[in-house]
Amino acid sequence: MKALLLMLVMCGVVACSGDDSASTSNVEQKQETVFDGHLNALEKTREIENVLQQGADRRQQKLEEQY
Repeated sequence: MKALLLMLVMCGVVACSGDDSASTSNVEQKQETVFDGHLNALEKTREIENVLQQGADRRQQKLEEQY
């Protein structure tokens, strides 16, 4: 009976001590993932903006060549 009680106490201690560090690292990973996602979206937006600007520059150049 003592062994069973001791085992339950040990499992409880191990389970409680592991949850805090695991939760903290999961939260940090999620925060990094969200931050990385925002950076990736910003980079894609800049790439799209550059493509659109290049197209506008080409159209403007063609218009200037016509006149």
